[in-house]
Amino acid sequence: MGVLVFWWILLFLVQGAERVFLLREAARVEPPTPAVLGLTLLTGARADLILATLAVAVAALGAVIVAAPLALVPRRRHGAGVAASFRSSLRAWCWALAVVFLLVLTVDMGYYGYNRQHLDAVFFEYVDEMLSRAPAATPDGEATTGSRQAIEQTRAELGDAGKWTRRLAAFALLQAAVIAGWWWLFRRRVAPALAQWRARAPAISGVALGLCFLAGATGLHYEGPLAIARVGISSTTYYALAQSPIWQTAEGAYFTFNPDQQNMLARAERLMPLPEAIALTRRAVAPAAVFSSDEFPLVHATDGTPAAPTRRLNVLLIFIEALDRRFVGPQLSPFLDRWGREAIVFDNFFSNGTLTHHGLFSSLCSYASGFGKSPIKVRYTNDYLCLPEILKRAGYTTEMVIGYNRDHHQDHTALFLARNGIRQFLDEGNFPPAAERLGLGLTDGALFDQVRGRLEALQRTGQPFFLTTLTLSMHHPFVVPLAHPDVAALARERDRYPATLRYTDSELERFWTGLERDHLLDDTLVLILGDHGRHEVLGQSSDERWLGHHLTPLYVWLPPGLRAATGFRARRVDTVASQIDLTPTILALTGLTPRLSPFMGTDLSCVIVADCHPETQAALLTSHSAALVGGGRILTYGLKSGRLRETDLQLAHARDIERATPDDAAAVERLKAMVATSSLLVEQNRVWSWARFNLEWGASKGPPSPPNARATPAQPWRPSSTRSH
Repeated sequence: MGVLVFWWILLFLVQGAERVFLLREAARVEPPTPAVLGLTLLTGARADLILATLAVAVAALGAVIVAAPLALVPRRRHGAGVAASFRSSLRAWCWALAVVFLLVLTVDMGYYGYNRQHLDAVFFEYVDEMLSRAPAATPDGEATTGSRQAIEQTRAELGDAGKWTRRLAAFALLQAAVIAGWWWLFRRRVAPALAQWRARAPAISGVALGLCFLAGATGLHYEGPLAIARVGISSTTYYALAQSPIWQTAEGAYFTFNPDQQNMLARAERLMPLPEAIALTRRAVAPAAVFSSDEFPLVHATDGTPAAPTRRLNVLLIFIEALDRRFVGPQLSPFLDRWGREAIVFDNFFSNGTLTHHGLFSSLCSYASGFGKSPIKVRYTNDYLCLPEILKRAGYTTEMVIGYNRDHHQDHTALFLARNGIRQFLDEGNFPPAAERLGLGLTDGALFDQVRGRLEALQRTGQPFFLTTLTLSMHHPFVVPLAHPDVAALARERDRYPATLRYTDSELERFWTGLERDHLLDDTLVLILGDHGRHEVLGQSSDERWLGHHLTPLYVWLPPGLRAATGFRARRVDTVASQIDLTPTILALTGLTPRLSPFMGTDLSCVIVADCHPETQAALLTSHSAALVGGGRILTYGLKSGRLRETDLQLAHARDIERATPDDAAAVERLKAMVATSSLLVEQNRVWSWARFNLEWGASKGPPSPPNARATPAQPWRPSSTRSH
């Protein structure tokens, strides 16, 4: 009993000691409130307790495996040997795990000092680059970002050995003090008390110890480890600090060496040599632009012509889960149908991917996700140029509200967005306990109530803001309140998606009516779209069953007071567009187009304010197929099968293409190039670099002034600091 208790508490304490050590650095980034600090330490302690319990359980299991063979030998020969073997094996296992814990915590401490993150996939790729891989090179022979930064950073850090020596010595001294203090306390107080208790009541003491370990495995919470991930800490700095570095390390190693992800990248490499893919993608993305970097090959100059009013717009961006335009209409979404008459509706809008993470990444960063998992999940610490970051650096307050846990299935949405401009991220843990919860999290009604509260608070500041949200009720299992009679009637059908759409539409109407009544949308650009179409496979043809995942509408709305100044006119447009066009379009409408960007999307602001009709295309990518939308058709290409098909924009008529025309062949090559380029440049961290590029506005007069605020100085804006990995 004494051995288990000693190592259990020791492993718990050394984890907590690292968190305390890192508090000073976290406070430099963002000073905590007492409530945030207390919740961070409490949540971290629960996470540490879970990991310590798991480690002791592993040690006990290892000792049992070692001692088990002796139990098969007749007792008269080795009866005492079984117990002795178990005790010695248990100590050996505990020592080994303690060494592993201390090594991981020490490396994590150093990594956090550089990157303000626990150990993640980027760290393991860094080590892999240094130890096992030959440095990759760009066409001009220069090492790519991953290998170059690994080499240069290591040299720089070794050259500043004094700083790291002092830091390491301080950390080692703290851990030594914690270990020595616990060893002294255990020897003088705890061990004698445990021995007396076990002698007096061996059965009770054994049961009590078992119950303590069971409680430790849950982190003293009925949700167990999920409670750690779901903790309501809106600050990403302290949310990350509260998580277990041991668990984060294991997760980062898994994502780095996951064979499924590696297979996806190998497939991308086989599609087309990267230099050729880059050249084709450049011509497709911006044929007239100047591309000045081989290391970051899609970074190009933009014309920077603003299409914005003279004052800075607020931005409200609403993603509706699985909003499929095949179902939108007066029967299931009467409010959206009516409201669309006051907005610009893109009838040929598409999601670039089929999952939420792909939709958010393409929409907010104007970049295709490519093969495999979304960069939000596995490359969230890379450098990107995303809409929230640009707006934040221009003086906007940036926030996101969601109705589920921020780290649901370790999707890293909050971490990604915090690194790319979202100042405050509110998730399920930030909602009142009485907020309505059904299905996977908060109902859309509760979510819209929270969003309204944030709009009220943001309007009171007088500063421009960017607020985005993602609904949840239209996600499987389609569980929604049945108070509305239409919803209750539709819920009796086998397909519950129509009922959830009707519910979300009714809550959106209630939300919108209140905003207009209370004048909370003045100076606010509003966009509503789906993160993707329906997940379920539906449709009359194979083409519709696949392409239906990409069919989502886009609504763009400006308040009446700004329409005359901008030329905005409510109408339906047939321009082909997709999620990667959102960021350049929003930036143009706010007058904040950057001079340089790696954006793969098109600025469609002229469609909104000048009624232009540009020739546009949309690329739709999944792990098995790709499609190019444009010229009145959708060309689909099987990345595995090589099958080529053509369908109209309404998905009514389709045919196989047996003999590809030169235009068909060129379109296929562009698709393959975009898949290879987007996948491999993200993998190599060659999308953008805050260390290499400054952010300057394209407008010669600088950003327009925010409403009710002083004018912005008329000069190009530059960030005060840079960031790299």
